[in-house]
Parts: sequence; structure tokens; C-alpha cells
Amino acid sequence: MKQMTEGMMQGAEITPTNEKKRISGYTCRKYIMRMMGVDNEYWLSKDVEGYKEFKKINENMAKGFEKNPMLKGMNVMGMMKALDGFPVKTVNRMPFGGSITTTLTRIERTPLNKNLFEIPKGYTLKKQEEVSAPAGPQQMPADMPEELKKMMEQMMKKSGKPSQ
Repeated sequence: MKQMTEGMMQGAEITPTNEKKRISGYTCRKYIMRMMGVDNEYWLSKDVEGYKEFKKINENMAKGFEKNPMLKGMNVMGMMKALDGFPVKTVNRMPFGGSITTTLTRIERTPLNKNLFEIPKGYTLKKQEEVSAPAGPQQMPADMPEELKKMMEQMMKKSGKPSQ
């Protein structure tokens, strides 16, 4: 799974456009993220209250991902550095058809409960056991786009697992 995620992240191309639009009261700039042969739209604004804080948190999380060998290949936060603004609207298209559109309608700042970061009573730290890979390779759907099939086959070859 890690190698598949790394392959997807390496294949992501982010292209800022000059297209601007007002969405939910914010002036947004359109970015295109091409990943796994699919173009997704990100409408971003620097005008959203809390954007600077969001950006700082994102940068800190990206650094944490880079320091952890298990998470380094899945650094979505690092990829977000290229998307300069708070996501107001996103259109994520699925490789097999369909899409999911998300639009910011309201944002508010509320205080956090003081107990939020307390360790729960009765909590004990235990050593995590090694997680094994899935039992066998998954069958690729016949209608999967050719570009996606090739990418998945290459990732499976790199991992040493045969694809079907």
C-alpha cells in the first residue's frame, strides 16, 4: 500500500491557472491536480479566516511526515504546499467515473475543550505488532483506464508482487 501511495504522489502534477471566481464569498484561484490520469479542480483562497494558521499547521504536519519513514511516501501535507490557499471548493473525479464536489459554506472559530488532549483514564501504551500485507493481489477491473492499469502494474512490479 505504501508503494502504491508513493507512486500516486510521485505522479501528481499541480498546475495553477489564471482562472479566478468568487465562491461562497471568497475570491478563489483554480488549480488543477492531475493524479492517476485524472484532473481534479481545487478552488483556493487566501482570504478565508484562519488560512495563515491552516498553512502553518500544514507545514508542521508535512515536516512530521518527512521525518517518519512509514509516512514519508504518503505526505499529502507536503503536496498541499503547492496548493497556495484554503480549499473553498474541490471537484475530485474518480478514475472509474463520477466525482465528488465539496464546497465551503461556513467556517467558524470555536474554543477547544480543555480536556481534548488529556490522556484517557485507563490508557496503557502497548507495543504495536507488525501489520502484514493483504493475502493476495486484487483483480483489476476490466474497465479501469489503461494509464491507471499501467501505473498499478509498475507499482506491483516494484513491490515484487504479481498483478492480475
